[in-house]
Amino acid sequence: MKKTFDCVEFKLKIQEKMWIEAGENFEGLIHLLDKRREKNELLKQLIKRKEKQLENA
Repeated sequence: MKKTFDCVEFKLKIQEKMWIEAGENFEGLIHLLDKRREKNELLKQLIKRKEKQLENA
């Protein structure tokens, strides 16, 4: 069976791209991840749903 997609290679490429975008330092990476988290609509919906569950508990 011939491999057509390498998920480990794909993950490493994404991580490298993010590292470069973050300025190749940990503070930049944390800032980048925080910025992405703030824009993530799915995460916002999940947080709202969890907060409602806690209010009704």
